[in-house]
Amino acid sequence: REDQKHCPKCGAVLTISVVEGKLCWAYQPAEIFGIQHLYEKGFCNCCHEHVEVADSPPSMIEKGAADASLLSHLTTSKQGDHLPLYRYEEISLRNGWWIPRSTQAGWLCQTAVTAVILYAWMASRILQGKLIGTDATGVPVLDPGAGQVRKGTIWTYCGQREVCPFLVYDYWPTGEGEAPRRFLRDYEGYLQADAASVFDQLYLQGPVLEVACGAHMRRYFYKARHSSPREAHRALGYFRQLYLLERELSDVPNDERCRQRRLWALPLLEEFKRWLDELAPTVVPKTEIASAVNYALNQWEAFVRYCDQGWLMIDNTRSERALRPIAIGRSNWMFFGSDGGGHTGAILYSLVASSKANRVHPYHYLKDVYERLPMIREHASLLPLLQKACQEIRFTDGTR
Repeated sequence: REDQKHCPKCGAVLTISVVEGKLCWAYQPAEIFGIQHLYEKGFCNCCHEHVEVADSPPSMIEKGAADASLLSHLTTSKQGDHLPLYRYEEISLRNGWWIPRSTQAGWLCQTAVTAVILYAWMASRILQGKLIGTDATGVPVLDPGAGQVRKGTIWTYCGQREVCPFLVYDYWPTGEGEAPRRFLRDYEGYLQADAASVFDQLYLQGPVLEVACGAHMRRYFYKARHSSPREAHRALGYFRQLYLLERELSDVPNDERCRQRRLWALPLLEEFKRWLDELAPTVVPKTEIASAVNYALNQWEAFVRYCDQGWLMIDNTRSERALRPIAIGRSNWMFFGSDGGGHTGAILYSLVASSKANRVHPYHYLKDVYERLPMIREHASLLPLLQKACQEIRFTDGTR
């Protein structure tokens, strides 16, 4: 102000030497803009009959109006931020453009059809590893013929973190257990999951070794801490010591981790097992502590197997955490519109979740992927390498 430019004591004009200020963060709404693509067109001056137009560059959606940047934004909004299509339709209209939800759904479906190449490659990499963690959650699916929704299932498969840091989701139209048996039918290695009976057939075949989840086992004792506090808290004490050891060994090489587990964890597990054997005949049947003890004893051989290799994990919480985006999204978009929508969601969720698992910005990652994938698809020399991986993942009229 003018009155601040003079000294209040003598009235002399102040000399400005340092400018002080504050930093304020502002917001500018996103905008959609058009990019005009021009292609050369040649014609014959001799016969005036032949006209040749240059081929347009490949894109995620053939002859589509959406650029890779817009498709990556829609994918991040839907699968990363759990934004239903109808809500983004309202946002787009409010910001000066309008993208109907039917158009968005079509774009995302066609994007998934092209992205299935990368999805299949990620799935094949996971199946080539030595360890897979899996879990599942139910999702409602519209059933127009019955006039109601039915239950579908989203399965998640996590590869060995050091070798294959990917997350792959697989949609199955029903709640049956055929999906993991189909996905893992050629797999040989360790499988870490809960005690669901759907995996029993895989374990009986031989090449798949069961690794139980310590978090599931611990959860039973945690539920019994009020009804049977003495027994439950003693069991929780064993788990605390086991997890403290895992925390100390989190940054050591696999060989050293395996050695330390056999040195410290195995004696503790043997003591835990002896106590469970003594406790089992004394608990009242059909109580929470009885369920916890029976579950632990039934899963014991598979549980202690994590000490066999340093790269095995004590629990399957990574797979459980991978299902949280599905659970959060389910409370927003409510249901899949069709089985085709379920397959589309599984593929795009896999891309977004894998980028987050590798600490990569989903939008920038997807934009780069969406710009590269069409060119890979156009190179026939690369397709034979992907043919085997893609043979079970094909879309026909929105279904697989």
